[in-house]
Amino acid sequence: MDPDLSQVPPPEDIVEPTPAPVAEPVLEPIPTPIEEPATTSPQPIEPPPVVSTPVPVESQNEAPQTPTPIFVNPAPAPVPAPFNPHSAERIDYLNNVLRPKAIAVRHAKVAEHLDRLVAHAREKGSIDHKEVRLLLIVGKATATKYLTTLVEQGRLVREEKIGGHHDVRYHAV
Repeated sequence: MDPDLSQVPPPEDIVEPTPAPVAEPVLEPIPTPIEEPATTSPQPIEPPPVVSTPVPVESQNEAPQTPTPIFVNPAPAPVPAPFNPHSAERIDYLNNVLRPKAIAVRHAKVAEHLDRLVAHAREKGSIDHKEVRLLLIVGKATATKYLTTLVEQGRLVREEKIGGHHDVRYHAV
């Protein structure tokens, strides 16, 4: 189907819309405060001294001299040895310096936790696994390990009620 071109106006009858006039912004000058002249007498401004440098005059026989560029090749950067995580020096440093420090920090933290547990057991009369986990924010295995260590050291005594292992309390000695 061909569109009906009889209803399309001829090109001279088409009127293009004219854009609406745009108002240009009016710029108003910003008033600046007028400064009062200073009461001191104005001093004359002296021009800076003129320093004259002699300008070499080139003779017409000589060509202008341009400085010869000097290129210096920098020394090549030293190439680092490839990193070897299994080097003997690194392993010695890890085993003899860093590992003992880490172990000492861990032992100090565990000793502090054990002291807190004994103090809590003395204050409250007894302590159980759940209180250890809540007090120190540790897991079940760590709570059991701490309580077992304190019993082995003789700082706590384990008291188990008859009829089950769920109601185990530890008392301070």
